[in-house]
Amino acid sequence: LKVLASLLLPTQGDVRILGYSIRSSTRRVRSLVSYSPSDERSHDWRLTAIQNLDLFADLFDIKGAAKRERIAYATDAVGMNAAILGHPVRALSQGERQRLTLARALLPESRLLLLDEPFRSLDAEASARFVGTLKTWQANSHGTLVVAGHSLDPMGALCRTAVSLSRGRVERIGPFRASAFSPGPDGA
Repeated sequence: LKVLASLLLPTQGDVRILGYSIRSSTRRVRSLVSYSPSDERSHDWRLTAIQNLDLFADLFDIKGAAKRERIAYATDAVGMNAAILGHPVRALSQGERQRLTLARALLPESRLLLLDEPFRSLDAEASARFVGTLKTWQANSHGTLVVAGHSLDPMGALCRTAVSLSRGRVERIGPFRASAFSPGPDGA
């Protein structure tokens, strides 16, 4: 996912995102991609959740009324209320920090949304809400959603195609059916 997000360059070859090379068109690729990592460390823990979203909206060059609209959309999409938004990141629970990370990924109007373990630390209600948000995002944006994770239940509601990796190599690819992609007897 970090290669697709152009945060790392591939050791060999190239990756093209909507026709753009991540090697020669990194800035353009980054304008098309939004990434939610599983090991989030880029929030400012001293700022409140809303201040973090405001900061990242500025970094994404989202201004004025569009900024307020995108922040409202993103926070509603992940179920962040005013109480959560007013707390410093350091005071948030793991689930609340995960919601903040997902909200940040929804700020820009990206064509490719990369989500690494998006349902980690979310309760059942928050997971269901986010699945609904992602379905709407897929329908309205005509964008592509790439989800990496171990929890197959929520992904089954989102994904048409699944790829199973083992030790960095493609093991299986095909229509998403949880039973076909669940771990085998050796745990792979």
